[in-house]
Amino acid sequence: MDQADLVTLRAPDVSVLLLTATRDFFDIRGCWDVFREAKRMYGALGHAERVDLFEYNDTHGFSKPRREAAVRWMRRWLLRTDDAPTEGDIPVAPDRDLLCTASGQVLKEFKGKSVFDLNAQDERDLAAARAARVASWTRDDFLREVRKAIRLPDRIEPAKRTETGTVMRESGTITKLLFDTEPGIRLPGLFFTPKESDPSRPWVVLVAGEGKAKRSFEKLAESGRSVLAIDLRGMGELTPPPVSWARTCGDLHEALLGLYLDRPLLGQRVVDLLSVLEQAAPSSPAGFRLVATGLAGPIALHAAALDPRVIELSVEGSIVSWAGVVRTPMNFDQLTNVVPAVLKVYDLPDLAAALAPRPLTVRSPVYPLAKPIPPEDVQEAFGKVKAAYTRLGAENRLILR
Repeated sequence: MDQADLVTLRAPDVSVLLLTATRDFFDIRGCWDVFREAKRMYGALGHAERVDLFEYNDTHGFSKPRREAAVRWMRRWLLRTDDAPTEGDIPVAPDRDLLCTASGQVLKEFKGKSVFDLNAQDERDLAAARAARVASWTRDDFLREVRKAIRLPDRIEPAKRTETGTVMRESGTITKLLFDTEPGIRLPGLFFTPKESDPSRPWVVLVAGEGKAKRSFEKLAESGRSVLAIDLRGMGELTPPPVSWARTCGDLHEALLGLYLDRPLLGQRVVDLLSVLEQAAPSSPAGFRLVATGLAGPIALHAAALDPRVIELSVEGSIVSWAGVVRTPMNFDQLTNVVPAVLKVYDLPDLAAALAPRPLTVRSPVYPLAKPIPPEDVQEAFGKVKAAYTRLGAENRLILR
């Protein structure tokens, strides 16, 4: 169902006026598309006059010109009076006269539950059932459910790689790259080849939540290994312009668009990463050491669980669980990694446990508010991960710092 379907749902009995702003953060072209489709529908039913659009050159809100247009429309269809009243000076009531409770806080005075409270309760109810379900699955069953949840396609095609230039250094060569992972998706990358390259050593692949992260790239390059750093869609060089009022949401428009299309942004970025690994695999037969920072942590965790060619994963400065996000009413930039209904199926620690016995290092994990997590909370969050590594005799391959 699209917006035009909602507008025409009661056609032609209900008269509809679309009140739009030219400079809204919602694209005005979408409003006109909806209007044209609705106009055709109402016209086909013999009542084209019952749907209209009013556009005013301002921003998001309900400004005076649109309020007047609304009143005129209501008078035409409710009072059968076709006139053009204007809005006079209307006194604005002070806040104290508008309060419905003494404090103005309905939750506090009626001892109610907020949406955050209800979400947290749902998470607690889901946790036990989720744990039992994950325990009953084979590894293949689990990964199949993961692929389904993030809407991963059945086959990941290798990215098309293009070289755009080189930079010579004393320690080796940096090649500038572009990777086409899907139609219209082109990712920038950097590849460092040390002077004395050892093809038997796995490449290091860096995915930084803040972008290719020059400091991290150079530090890895100093290790003498081949290092590939890439920016996934909407990250690093590809970061969209910020939405000033949506600091807690991060890349709001892109994340919401992914949800509308039933392709979570996290799943799209996992496609990017797996597609690049697919392209690079023949050149790194020993596999990959995957390094991820910040918001890229959950993305890398999925890619590592789904691709056995990732022989080691290191995550730094990332959240430890989606359950923790649900329990934190206010958090930063977490919409970017939302997967609808995922806590019915798995949480991030379940993915981490699926990596056992491959080496996994978790450094400086953070709460959803980007504050450091104390060691005791990290140990608790990774309880099932430690148990999985212990069962396989690989305790020393799980490092929590």
